[in-house]
Amino acid sequence: MDWIDRAENGHKDDVLCVSFCPPNLVASSSYDGEILIWNLISGHVCSHLNAISSAVMEDGTEDLLINKVTFLQSRTERKMTAASLVSSGPRGYITFWNIFGEGKLFAYFVGSKKRSAISDIAVSDDDCLLCAADQLGYIYIWNITIYALQGPEEKPPALLQSWRAHSCSATSVTLVSENQLLLTSSLDCTVRLWSLEGEYIGTFGQKDLWNIKDNTSWKPGSNLDGHITPTMRARQVSAVKPSCATGREDKESSTELDSQVASHSSLIKDDEIAEELTQRQTAKSERRALHSQLKSITQETRVQPTYHSLQLCELTYVPPAAFHKRNPTECDDPDNLTF
Repeated sequence: MDWIDRAENGHKDDVLCVSFCPPNLVASSSYDGEILIWNLISGHVCSHLNAISSAVMEDGTEDLLINKVTFLQSRTERKMTAASLVSSGPRGYITFWNIFGEGKLFAYFVGSKKRSAISDIAVSDDDCLLCAADQLGYIYIWNITIYALQGPEEKPPALLQSWRAHSCSATSVTLVSENQLLLTSSLDCTVRLWSLEGEYIGTFGQKDLWNIKDNTSWKPGSNLDGHITPTMRARQVSAVKPSCATGREDKESSTELDSQVASHSSLIKDDEIAEELTQRQTAKSERRALHSQLKSITQETRVQPTYHSLQLCELTYVPPAAFHKRNPTECDDPDNLTF
């Protein structure tokens, strides 16, 4: 299959992420906001997911890119009722998808309170917690135990924690479910460790070592915006299992949690954040335009490798010349060197 066939049947722009769900599902996302669901066994496309054509997302960012897709593997058996795929994007939203059949958008909500693009997402092993990191360095943790489990949702899930973990864009976030911890990395050249309540444990490479089981060894006062927005302890939520029988009670509990979210004034001014976002968006647009131009030139010129430009020459077989060894006595030997 050449590159033209791939453009028609697969992605039409840069692929940013791929995720696998046993036994045979693969999801991939691209820069233009498209998600493809593939069959691992045969390689054919099961469905195309595109949130831009499915819903009008207002007040979002201008980015269509989807940096991350991840499966909620505990929900794959609920083929008709549950969202089993989460994506970070497009337009700074977090989207929940039912991937079976033709694919359907079950829910979407703003992933960053500062309208910044989401750079990475992660879910806990039990699919109860969703964590996201944005390009301003903020971290968010939601309770998704029953979110989009029995059909589409109109409201966002309960926000459990949010804090600013880095001074620059966060590049990756990983939930360590076994120890109830969170790993983050950033363009500020740091990798940091946190509790699920947003407590700073330390930065990898620091002089003083820590003990994850002894919070007295943790580093205090690392929150860059001066506060953490807590509602319910994430450790407690991670132990909760989804249940169809208690769906109404869980939804009521989720509503109560939403009403308990505290609004604190940030030490970082909104106009400063808005200016930073504008500058980053301008720089990103310029880089993307340059990338598209270079990509177009490469496809048009398609410079051949050096060996393709070598001239072809015909090959001719020349038999070796006959050689007969002469008798030494027949040769002139003026120096009497014959043995």
